[in-house]
Amino acid sequence: MKRAGVIASLTILIVILSSVFSFAGSLELVSSYPEEGSKYSVVQNVMVKLEFNEEVAAESVQDANANCFTIVSETGEKIASHALYDPEKRPNEIWLLVDTVLASDTGYKVSISDSLQSTSGNTLSGDIDFSFKTRNLKTDSRINTILMFAMIAVMIVMTMMDTKRQMKKEMEKRGKVDTVDVYKEAKRTGKSVEEIVAKTEKKKENVQKKYEASKAKYEAAKEKAEAAEKAKKKASLGVKVVKERRPISAIGMSMPAAIKKERDAKEQARIKAEEARKAKEAEWKAAANKKKGSHQQQKKKK
Repeated sequence: MKRAGVIASLTILIVILSSVFSFAGSLELVSSYPEEGSKYSVVQNVMVKLEFNEEVAAESVQDANANCFTIVSETGEKIASHALYDPEKRPNEIWLLVDTVLASDTGYKVSISDSLQSTSGNTLSGDIDFSFKTRNLKTDSRINTILMFAMIAVMIVMTMMDTKRQMKKEMEKRGKVDTVDVYKEAKRTGKSVEEIVAKTEKKKENVQKKYEASKAKYEAAKEKAEAAEKAKKKASLGVKVVKERRPISAIGMSMPAAIKKERDAKEQARIKAEEARKAKEAEWKAAANKKKGSHQQQKKKK
């Protein structure tokens, strides 16, 4: 029985010690950015983000972990960087800010030493390496150029289509319709020439009707605006606008004697002037006839 108890005690002790050793190296890298094998990293202001399963951003471990990170290019060049921490917002993350501009279309390897420890004292079970590649700037430039020319081409096509629509609307406003090649349109649509002609004529009629209605509406608006402008000018000059002329007697009033006398005097003067004109005209005619008769008598004597 004693021997069995000793064996059981040793077994329990071994299990406990195994558990302690297993928990001692429980720090792990959860994710990284850029990810392993990434080929689309930028070359400027590169930030490598490392996320772990335990707290690693506390000030108590920052000095101990300062030399646990290295970045090396595919040619073996060591890239300068420094670690950034935010214990309050991102306690489980360490960000590595690259201090230089990386080369285009080049591979880089990030190494994390197994001596990296968390706030609880746990470390990595071994060194961790992952690689990424920067973007090919020449390819990017070529793609951007192609996209730019494609965009310009699309803009030109859209502008031409819009111009054509505007011209069509302008022609419709003037009562015109685009000339249609009836034979070509019949071949394209599979309809008969007569159907195409009838459709075109109907379209012309509709466009003409719209044009006539639009023109009439415009003319009416123009006349109304001109009338309003004239009325406004007369009002500014103190002239009262009336619909039609009416005699003064129509409002129950008689013409003042002074005005009537003045009008009668003007009428008498006009009559006298007319009589004088007629008398002068008769005198001119008599003189002309006398002169004509004298010429005729002289011709007879000869």
